[in-house]
Amino acid sequence: MGLRDLNIKTKYKNLSQNLVDSFYTPVLNESVIYNRAVGFFSSNTLVDYIKGLKTFINNNGRMKLIISPYMTESDIQTTVRIFNRFLFVLSAYSLIYKGRV
Repeated sequence: MGLRDLNIKTKYKNLSQNLVDSFYTPVLNESVIYNRAVGFFSSNTLVDYIKGLKTFINNNGRMKLIISPYMTESDIQTTVRIFNRFLFVLSAYSLIYKGRV
């Protein structure tokens, strides 16, 4: 399956729609590049996307975030924890994949 095979709407304007389940997770599952630039950033966003990010990372996805320098200490710690976890998973995956473990 690829991005063209997904049932993606042209607009998501109803707040009752779950954007994570109906858009972000399926799109991240099929993506290898994720660029995001936002003025406001919350680590909860990454937590919400975890399911899609796992497949994204397994697909050797590359993420670039341009985010506000004004983050709460909690957001900074959570974001670092999430990325450290994924870097560890990627490192372990790479070692296993290359037959080093």
